Amino acid sequence: MSQLLHGEQAALQLCGQLTNACPTMDAKWYAGSQVIDEVRHVEVISKFLQRKMGVIYPIDRRPSKVLLDKLLAAPTWKTQDARHAVPLRGHGGRHLRHHPRR
Repeated sequence: MSQLLHGEQAALQLCGQLTNACPTMDAKWYAGSQVIDEVRHVEVISKFLQRKMGVIYPIDRRPSKVLLDKLLAAPTWKTQDARHAVPLRGHGGRHLRHHPRR
């Protein structure tokens, strides 16, 4: 679950950067609404982990951290497109499937 949280945090960071890069106010409003959605996701997952699980593990060094660093350092908004955050979210989902239920 912690990796899912980190994927949502990555999406939040990327959406924030993309909002800044939008060329028109209409585009900024739209992108800003996505930022708000990502904030909600981060908040809900974070509270769940803190209250129910008692721990938030750090982001996996590979591939999640490497991919996030590359996306955040990308030179253009096209290479930072939020669609590229999907692998980060998918990586977190894989952890859910392989985590034994208690």
